[in-house]
Amino acid sequence: MPPLGAAGGAMTRETSNVMHSKTTRGAFTAIAITAAAGALMGGAGVGMARAGAAAAARESGGPAPAVRRITDINDVMEGKSPPVPSFPKLAPKPGYLRGYVKDPTGKPVVGAWVMARSSAVGGFGSSAKGKTDAKGYYEIPVPWGVARVWCAGHAMTYHGVRIAVPLHPADGEVDDFATKKGHVENMVLWTYGTVSEAGVSENPTFSGNYYGASFSIGYTLREGKNDLFASPGSLNEGAEIEVKLTPEGPLLDGSRGETLLLRKKLTDTSFFQVNNVPIGRYRIEVRMVNDGEGNSGPLRLRDNSRHLGKGGWSRRSRRTAWRRWSSDRTTPTRPSCGSPRATWSG
Repeated sequence: MPPLGAAGGAMTRETSNVMHSKTTRGAFTAIAITAAAGALMGGAGVGMARAGAAAAARESGGPAPAVRRITDINDVMEGKSPPVPSFPKLAPKPGYLRGYVKDPTGKPVVGAWVMARSSAVGGFGSSAKGKTDAKGYYEIPVPWGVARVWCAGHAMTYHGVRIAVPLHPADGEVDDFATKKGHVENMVLWTYGTVSEAGVSENPTFSGNYYGASFSIGYTLREGKNDLFASPGSLNEGAEIEVKLTPEGPLLDGSRGETLLLRKKLTDTSFFQVNNVPIGRYRIEVRMVNDGEGNSGPLRLRDNSRHLGKGGWSRRSRRTAWRRWSSDRTTPTRPSCGSPRATWSG
């Protein structure tokens, strides 16, 4: 099943067709699922899952993934981030920004790009950028003034979709520096984790505070089964549903991943969002646990994405993402960047 796309918002028509499969109980009709690119849901077939654990094991060539029960939908990984590898010692080089980029296992990330901006007296600014070599090393001559890493990321191809993933500073901070002294900034490629602990503390629901993927589930409610004004497919307030995400093959970082399982009681907010899902391709199932009237069973899903097609970003969504980023580009503990994955909440 094709992935959701470069920003996690795109849904394929093939997936959409799967999502309209019938439920076993007519009482439960449609729940809309939207993949939000605040943290690239970089690939999930969204639909009614017909294969069980044995089928998942056959597809992946091994036992079914371990199950993680989600207790906090704002942060699926509950504060856990990938490890930070060790880096070679480097001394600052006057006039240059330099460092290494690695993945959590310590493997060099080749072709990652880093951009620095500097400003002098009067507020005039200029920028410079460079890419990492085969050893994951980069070195950028930075224009005179006070500078900092402004933008850093790595483009990866996953299930045929190009994904831009931002980089995390190895020490957790992005520092200003005088270019005449130079600076060393090592970075690590994370596909989940917390961008800013301060940001999470201030706004734990904002997907831009996490490196992982996010998606939202929308629904409509009714005031009892005799509500004449309720939309078709409406569910009872307080009904409890279960959402299951099963990895389909290795995740973006090459790991096996885990099956994610969460339960949620429906409130009058009309939707809820799940943040910091490790980026990968998943199969999603949703079922009713208890609708308040003793009924249970699988729910039919409806694609509510604005990005139908092969995957990736439309021109309109890019402009929208850029505008949203532009109003939130002062996050202090990560390289501020135009990557829509980093800030767009969908």
